[in-house]
Amino acid sequence: MLVSSRHMMLASPVFRAMLDGNFKEGCDLTSNGKVQVPLPDDDPEAFAIVLDIIHGHNRRVPREVELELLTEISILVDKYQIYEAVEFFAESWIEGLNFSLPRDYWREKKDVHTWIAISWVFDHSSEFKSMTKLTGRATCAGLVDDVDDRLPFPTSILESIEHQREKALQAAYSFIDDTISAYQGTKLLCPSPVGFFQANQIRCPSHEASRVACDSMVLGSLLKSLVKGGVWPAPTSPYKHETLDDLCDSIRCLNLVSLCDQLQPPKKSSYPPVGECHGLSAKLRENVEKQRERISGLDLQNFKKATGGSSVGN
Repeated sequence: MLVSSRHMMLASPVFRAMLDGNFKEGCDLTSNGKVQVPLPDDDPEAFAIVLDIIHGHNRRVPREVELELLTEISILVDKYQIYEAVEFFAESWIEGLNFSLPRDYWREKKDVHTWIAISWVFDHSSEFKSMTKLTGRATCAGLVDDVDDRLPFPTSILESIEHQREKALQAAYSFIDDTISAYQGTKLLCPSPVGFFQANQIRCPSHEASRVACDSMVLGSLLKSLVKGGVWPAPTSPYKHETLDDLCDSIRCLNLVSLCDQLQPPKKSSYPPVGECHGLSAKLRENVEKQRERISGLDLQNFKKATGGSSVGN
């Protein structure tokens, strides 16, 4: 490709340093008035589009591009620091692809990682937050090794996602562990009063024995359900194979049973209806879902400030 060195140096500080300095390319350009610069790692189609933009050949620039091509363009924008030159067209390209933002991490994992890169390079906070949230809730450990290292964003983004994920899983499993420990302890948790059991003609030697029977049934069904769902015994950090999405699904599927659930309050009584193991099922779901909600995605601008600023753009 024959290009104008002046246009390239005006658009890109990388080419300016290469062609207007003491590098071999700059010396050859000064001596011969032209220079050949091999760029074997750059995608030819993406580079041709970038060159048309830099040289003002706007009619040649496509108004829409596929996601894969936009990825290659974003790699070039980051590599040669040409954000300002490409920004106008990039906004149009991204808008045209927004309808196809991934929704399922495992089915569209490559696209999710790609969108993190694109939103990072072109300063799109909404897409960045959405894709980092989707990743944090659905990914297992080892995210850094799972992402194409050509994608132009810092590894610290992935490390931050992994850190948030690990903390959320740790809190969720701790709550489950504390719940099991509470039911294994000596303190009785069944809140039903003596009249509730008497009205149902439960033949236990005492009110305390009835509550013990109820707690025992809860504990047994809880452990069986957790084991069946692969939640127990609890894994340890860094939770290599576990995800927050999967944990939430497993907790939603728990089949907990209590003695009181099998009974009915007497007619015209003041006893409230019993269900879902005295609310334990709901408490478990709410707590695990709360930890999942903690993964709300990274804030692009705050993250760029924390990492020393953007590699391109503002």
